[in-house]
Amino acid sequence: MSKKDEPTDEKVKKFLKKEEEEDFPQFRRAIFNELKDSFEYSEERARRLSNSSELIRRINEDPIWAQRMGPEYWAKAIIKNINFFES
Repeated sequence: MSKKDEPTDEKVKKFLKKEEEEDFPQFRRAIFNELKDSFEYSEERARRLSNSSELIRRINEDPIWAQRMGPEYWAKAIIKNINFFES
């Protein structure tokens, strides 16, 4: 990565703000991929679960902690508590 391509503090701040405003779409995409690839959920079901209002609510409660736990944790949490996430 050249110096020119390195993200500036301003670019990083804008990116993080946009992610927060849009309920962390890249993190939810990682959860979607985990559900689909590692746990073999259909694409439709994985998409529905990774976009569920319950998941978004839980991520937004503490986004730093949620992301630190990682997509595998959230995929397992969804599977374990499927009734909360499918409603």
